[in-house]
Amino acid sequence: MATNNNPVTRDAMGAKVFTSTNAQLLPSSGTCDATTTTWWKNHIQTVEMMYTRKTQYDPTTGGAEFNYLDINFTCGTEDEHWYGNASTCDFLQYQSLSLISDSASGGFGLSGALRTVNAGVYRREVMTGDVEDITSINGNITGGKLPGVFVLDGGFDSSDTTPGTVADLLLKIQTRAPEFEMWMVNL
Repeated sequence: MATNNNPVTRDAMGAKVFTSTNAQLLPSSGTCDATTTTWWKNHIQTVEMMYTRKTQYDPTTGGAEFNYLDINFTCGTEDEHWYGNASTCDFLQYQSLSLISDSASGGFGLSGALRTVNAGVYRREVMTGDVEDITSINGNITGGKLPGVFVLDGGFDSSDTTPGTVADLLLKIQTRAPEFEMWMVNL
Protein backbone atom coordinates (compact mmCIF):
# COMPACT_ATOMS: atom_id res chain seq x y z
CA MET A 1 0.00 0.00 0.00
CA ALA A 2 1.65 3.23 -1.17
CA THR A 3 1.42 6.33 0.98
CA ASN A 4 2.39 9.92 0.43
CA ASN A 5 3.93 11.57 3.49
CA ASN A 6 3.25 15.07 2.15
CA PRO A 7 -0.48 15.80 2.52
CA VAL A 8 -1.97 18.12 -0.07
CA THR A 9 -4.24 20.86 1.23
CA ARG A 10 -6.58 22.65 -1.13
CA ASP A 11 -9.92 24.41 -1.24
CA ALA A 12 -12.06 21.64 -2.71
CA MET A 13 -14.95 23.91 -3.61
CA GLY A 14 -13.34 27.20 -4.75
CA ALA A 15 -15.74 29.20 -2.59
CA LYS A 16 -16.43 32.89 -2.99
CA VAL A 17 -17.25 34.30 0.43
CA PHE A 18 -18.93 37.56 1.40
CA THR A 19 -17.29 39.07 4.48
CA SER A 20 -17.07 42.32 6.38
CA THR A 21 -13.88 44.19 7.17
CA ASN A 22 -15.46 45.46 10.39
CA ALA A 23 -16.31 42.67 12.83
CA GLN A 24 -18.97 44.86 14.50
CA LEU A 25 -21.04 45.27 11.33
CA LEU A 26 -23.18 42.67 9.64
CA PRO A 27 -22.24 42.47 5.96
CA SER A 28 -24.96 42.00 3.38
CA SER A 29 -24.97 40.07 0.14
CA GLY A 30 -26.45 43.06 -1.69
CA THR A 31 -26.19 46.83 -1.58
CA CYS A 32 -28.56 48.33 0.99
CA ASP A 33 -28.53 51.80 2.44
CA ALA A 34 -31.28 51.26 5.02
CA THR A 35 -31.16 49.58 8.41
CA THR A 36 -33.99 48.39 10.61
CA THR A 37 -34.46 47.24 14.19
CA THR A 38 -36.39 43.98 14.23
CA TRP A 39 -36.18 40.26 15.02
CA TRP A 40 -33.61 38.53 12.80
CA LYS A 41 -33.06 34.85 12.03
CA ASN A 42 -29.51 33.49 11.69
CA HIS A 43 -28.84 30.04 10.21
CA ILE A 44 -25.28 28.73 10.69
CA GLN A 45 -23.94 25.35 9.53
CA THR A 46 -20.71 23.37 9.48
CA VAL A 47 -19.64 19.84 8.57
CA GLU A 48 -16.45 17.92 9.30
CA MET A 49 -15.47 14.50 7.90
CA MET A 50 -12.52 12.19 8.41
CA TYR A 51 -12.11 9.06 6.34
CA THR A 52 -10.06 6.05 5.36
CA ARG A 53 -10.32 3.98 2.19
CA LYS A 54 -11.44 0.36 2.56
CA THR A 55 -11.52 -2.53 0.09
CA GLN A 56 -14.38 -5.01 -0.27
CA TYR A 57 -13.15 -8.48 -1.26
CA ASP A 58 -15.19 -11.21 -2.96
CA PRO A 59 -15.59 -14.00 -0.36
CA THR A 60 -15.52 -16.73 -3.03
CA THR A 61 -12.50 -15.63 -5.07
CA GLY A 62 -10.61 -13.39 -2.64
CA GLY A 63 -10.30 -10.72 -5.36
CA ALA A 64 -11.01 -7.06 -4.75
CA GLU A 65 -14.54 -6.18 -5.87
CA PHE A 66 -14.46 -2.47 -5.07
CA ASN A 67 -13.06 0.14 -2.70
CA TYR A 68 -14.86 2.91 -0.87
CA LEU A 69 -14.49 5.70 1.68
CA ASP A 70 -15.42 4.87 5.27
CA ILE A 71 -16.35 8.24 6.76
CA ASN A 72 -17.01 9.55 10.24
CA PHE A 73 -18.77 12.93 10.19
CA THR A 74 -19.99 15.68 12.48
CA CYS A 75 -22.65 18.09 11.23
CA GLY A 76 -23.86 21.13 13.13
CA THR A 77 -26.65 23.60 12.41
CA GLU A 78 -28.06 26.45 14.46
CA ASP A 79 -31.16 28.53 13.81
CA GLU A 80 -31.36 31.43 16.23
CA HIS A 81 -33.48 34.57 16.54
CA TRP A 82 -32.15 37.84 17.86
CA TYR A 83 -33.37 41.39 18.18
CA GLY A 84 -31.20 44.20 16.86
CA ASN A 85 -30.45 46.80 14.21
CA ALA A 86 -28.94 45.61 10.93
CA SER A 87 -28.94 46.21 7.20
CA THR A 88 -32.33 45.57 5.60
CA CYS A 89 -30.65 43.30 3.06
CA ASP A 90 -30.49 39.58 3.67
CA PHE A 91 -26.98 38.29 4.36
CA LEU A 92 -25.47 35.18 2.78
CA GLN A 93 -22.09 33.53 3.24
CA TYR A 94 -21.66 30.28 1.33
CA GLN A 95 -20.12 27.37 3.18
CA SER A 96 -16.72 26.40 1.80
CA LEU A 97 -14.80 23.20 2.46
CA SER A 98 -11.17 22.18 2.35
CA LEU A 99 -9.93 18.68 1.50
CA ILE A 100 -6.75 17.43 3.18
CA SER A 101 -5.61 14.08 1.78
CA ASP A 102 -2.59 11.96 0.88
CA SER A 103 -3.38 12.25 -2.84
CA ALA A 104 -1.29 14.47 -5.11
CA SER A 105 -3.97 14.26 -7.85
CA GLY A 106 -6.46 16.31 -5.85
CA GLY A 107 -8.68 13.35 -4.96
CA PHE A 108 -9.58 11.73 -1.66
CA GLY A 109 -6.69 9.25 -1.69
CA LEU A 110 -6.30 6.65 1.06
CA SER A 111 -7.16 8.86 4.04
CA GLY A 112 -7.83 12.42 4.99
CA ALA A 113 -10.34 14.98 6.17
CA LEU A 114 -12.89 17.31 4.63
CA ARG A 115 -13.36 20.38 6.83
CA THR A 116 -15.43 23.54 6.87
CA VAL A 117 -13.24 26.58 6.16
CA ASN A 118 -16.08 29.12 6.18
CA ALA A 119 -19.36 28.27 7.91
CA GLY A 120 -22.51 28.61 5.85
CA VAL A 121 -24.48 31.58 7.23
CA TYR A 122 -27.61 33.42 6.23
CA ARG A 123 -29.52 36.18 8.01
CA ARG A 124 -33.00 37.45 7.26
CA GLU A 125 -35.99 38.83 9.12
CA VAL A 126 -37.89 36.27 11.23
CA MET A 127 -41.01 34.96 9.47
CA THR A 128 -44.11 33.24 10.82
CA GLY A 129 -43.30 29.59 11.42
CA ASP A 130 -39.56 30.09 12.02
CA VAL A 131 -38.25 28.15 15.01
CA GLU A 132 -35.00 28.25 16.94
CA ASP A 133 -33.09 24.99 16.87
CA ILE A 134 -29.61 23.55 17.43
CA THR A 135 -28.60 20.26 15.81
CA SER A 136 -25.32 18.42 16.28
CA ILE A 137 -25.09 14.95 14.79
CA ASN A 138 -22.25 12.45 14.49
CA GLY A 139 -22.28 9.30 12.41
CA ASN A 140 -20.69 7.06 9.82
CA ILE A 141 -21.41 6.91 6.10
CA THR A 142 -19.74 5.36 3.08
CA GLY A 143 -19.17 6.84 -0.37
CA GLY A 144 -16.68 7.33 -3.19
CA LYS A 145 -17.07 3.75 -4.40
CA LEU A 146 -14.56 2.77 -7.11
CA PRO A 147 -13.98 -0.56 -8.92
CA GLY A 148 -11.29 -3.06 -7.87
CA VAL A 149 -8.20 -2.26 -5.83
CA PHE A 150 -7.54 1.42 -5.18
CA VAL A 151 -4.45 2.87 -6.83
CA LEU A 152 -3.28 6.14 -5.27
CA ASP A 153 -3.29 8.82 -7.97
CA GLY A 154 -4.42 6.15 -10.46
CA GLY A 155 -6.98 8.17 -12.41
CA PHE A 156 -10.41 7.35 -10.95
CA ASP A 157 -9.88 9.55 -7.87
CA SER A 158 -8.92 13.08 -8.91
CA SER A 159 -9.79 16.76 -8.48
CA ASP A 160 -12.32 16.33 -11.32
CA THR A 161 -14.33 13.73 -9.37
CA THR A 162 -14.05 15.33 -5.92
CA PRO A 163 -17.02 17.79 -6.12
CA GLY A 164 -19.46 15.05 -7.18
CA THR A 165 -18.32 12.76 -4.38
CA VAL A 166 -18.60 15.63 -1.87
CA ALA A 167 -22.17 16.37 -3.06
CA ASP A 168 -23.10 12.69 -2.66
CA LEU A 169 -21.66 12.59 0.87
CA LEU A 170 -23.44 15.80 1.90
CA LEU A 171 -26.76 14.44 0.60
CA LYS A 172 -26.28 11.37 2.80
CA ILE A 173 -25.55 13.61 5.79
CA GLN A 174 -28.60 15.77 5.01
CA THR A 175 -30.89 12.72 5.33
CA ARG A 176 -29.78 12.54 8.99
CA ALA A 177 -29.70 16.30 9.59
CA PRO A 178 -32.58 17.82 7.55
CA GLU A 179 -31.77 21.32 8.87
CA PHE A 180 -28.52 21.19 6.86
CA GLU A 181 -28.96 23.36 3.74
CA MET A 182 -27.24 21.90 0.65
CA TRP A 183 -27.80 25.06 -1.37
CA MET A 184 -25.43 26.93 0.96
CA VAL A 185 -22.42 24.71 0.17
CA ASN A 186 -20.25 26.07 -2.61
CA LEU A 187 -19.49 22.96 -4.67
